[in-house]
Amino acid sequence: MEPLADHVQAPDQLAARLALCGVAPRADVGRLAQALPAGARLVTVEGDLYRWDGFVSRAEAPRPAAVRLAQRTRLAELETDIDQGRPALEAAQAAQKAATEAFRAAEDEVKAARLAPFAADKAATAARDRVETLARDQARREARAQALDDTVARLAVEVAEAQAAFDAAQSVEAPSETLAGLRDELAAARGAAEAARTAAQTARSDRDAEARDRQSREQRLGALTRARDGWIARSKDSAARVASLARDADRTAALLKQAEVAPQGFAEQRGRLLDMLSEAERRKRASSDAMAAAETEATEADRAARAAEAAAAQAREARAGLAARAEAAAEKLAEAETTVRETAQMSPEDLGRKLSDDAVARPPTPPGPRACCSAWSASARPWAPSTCAPRTRRSNTENASAP
Repeated sequence: MEPLADHVQAPDQLAARLALCGVAPRADVGRLAQALPAGARLVTVEGDLYRWDGFVSRAEAPRPAAVRLAQRTRLAELETDIDQGRPALEAAQAAQKAATEAFRAAEDEVKAARLAPFAADKAATAARDRVETLARDQARREARAQALDDTVARLAVEVAEAQAAFDAAQSVEAPSETLAGLRDELAAARGAAEAARTAAQTARSDRDAEARDRQSREQRLGALTRARDGWIARSKDSAARVASLARDADRTAALLKQAEVAPQGFAEQRGRLLDMLSEAERRKRASSDAMAAAETEATEADRAARAAEAAAAQAREARAGLAARAEAAAEKLAEAETTVRETAQMSPEDLGRKLSDDAVARPPTPPGPRACCSAWSASARPWAPSTCAPRTRRSNTENASAP
């Protein structure tokens, strides 16, 4: 299997832990996990974990940290949804208030627009009556002006005739009686002419005044006609405006109904969000309790790990001491084997077997160094004279090398 340290970059403090972690295929990890030494672990690319003590964590199994992270994420999402929904609720309430005010304003405008056509019709009727009255007055005044024109023409003819008669009378010589009668007639004619001139002047003045009145009436009639046309146009515009306001009122009523329904939907959504928030808070408290318990366990595990590391350090120190002592003993053993080979000209194993055979074949002798040496000397073996010396030298060497 591949070591996990080849795939993971970690601090030096985790080197020992990563050195005991291996990466294995998922198909072989179950078989390989049975042969794990103490402290070793196996992981797969999919996320499975096999520990030396038999603990197995599948990648599909939910982990407490992942569950806590999901709960925290869900809680943050719910808080975000609530924060995001609050401006929409406030905007909907403001829109409902604005729609209510707009609906009321539209109702007032509709009422005012409904009253406007009646006022326009009344004004148009009054203007029509006034136009008809002025038309009758104009016809009457025109007839009077025509009569005055006829009177002025007749008086002009009479004045001309009187002037002609006067001129004729002055040119003809007549008796005194006739002259006196003519003077009387002349005076009468002059009075009549003066009266006719006065009447003609009055008629002209009346005609001029009538002409001015007629022109003024025509102007007033034109103004009234334009006003009537304006009122008719305004009446039509008012009708169109009333229809438009009615449509606006219908749209505003529909918007008002939607705005009235919207708070209920927001209230339901707010209730659901509050329920979800309560559930999330409950799960958060449970997760916090579980997290606290897990942190406590983690603290205890860390404490136990530190104790195990301390024990491991002591064991490593003891192992290092034992290894040093073993190395020293191995060196002493090698020196002893070298000494045996030099003195006995054979390996220590052969020497041991030889001594065992001799001990079995030799009869028992009293203990003592002299008897031992004489016994070895009496034998005809080539190595007998140097038997005691190596043992003595070996003993001295061991005594010298002993602590």
